[in-house]
Amino acid sequence: MASQNVETPAKSAGRRRLLLALGGLAAFYAGSRWWLTRPAPLNFQPAPGLPGFRRLVDGPVSQAAFDPLIGLDRRAEPLPEIGDDLKPLLFPGDAAGRVPVAYFADFRCPNCAELERLLRVHIEAGEIRLFRHEWPILGPASVEAARAALAAAMQGRAGALDGGLTSSRLIVTAAYLRRIAGRAGLDAERLLADMRAPEVDAKLALVRALARRLGFYATPSMVMGRTLVICQVPAPTLAALVWARCCLVTSA
Repeated sequence: MASQNVETPAKSAGRRRLLLALGGLAAFYAGSRWWLTRPAPLNFQPAPGLPGFRRLVDGPVSQAAFDPLIGLDRRAEPLPEIGDDLKPLLFPGDAAGRVPVAYFADFRCPNCAELERLLRVHIEAGEIRLFRHEWPILGPASVEAARAALAAAMQGRAGALDGGLTSSRLIVTAAYLRRIAGRAGLDAERLLADMRAPEVDAKLALVRALARRLGFYATPSMVMGRTLVICQVPAPTLAALVWARCCLVTSA
């Protein structure tokens, strides 16, 4: 009986062949998944008029037509002048070694909601820091939602209303804003007043000026370090941009 438990050379060779076969199958499976989910080669072009910046080209974009001056009183002053140093305007804070992402979005843009879901994965992994810029280009409801988000930030609660403002069919009324502000623990009456504050007007105008300077024409749009992304990128392409860290801020 004891001899049956002895590891013979034949048994050892058979075990090694089995392990090698299992390892080969695992490697084949992993390689197949990578091949099926791999991003297309990243295609960049220099960004016209923006030395040191490049643009990721190709990919679907939001095709909705828009007025880049929507929300502006036509009698208002021109958009603010944008200097050559865009970094402090795009990334108003320290990225602390992460990839800085300036994210231009509209609450009523369905592509924005999908891209933000993908970005959230990399935020939670500590790979990127997101700087959201309210760029309401899809109508008056977009403008009101952006104003409400900026007004919430004036109470020290940036992002507190985002869940209640994200919808392509959103109709923003004072009653609705009072309701979601109360749920978020905000001062609803102050929120409604701050939505018309000069500071909110100035921030919206600055984002419009930045978008125009960067050549953005649709949402969502991003600046990842010094790479412009004007499209709804799929998850593998976004991961390639982040993981390769090919778009970290460098000296101009």
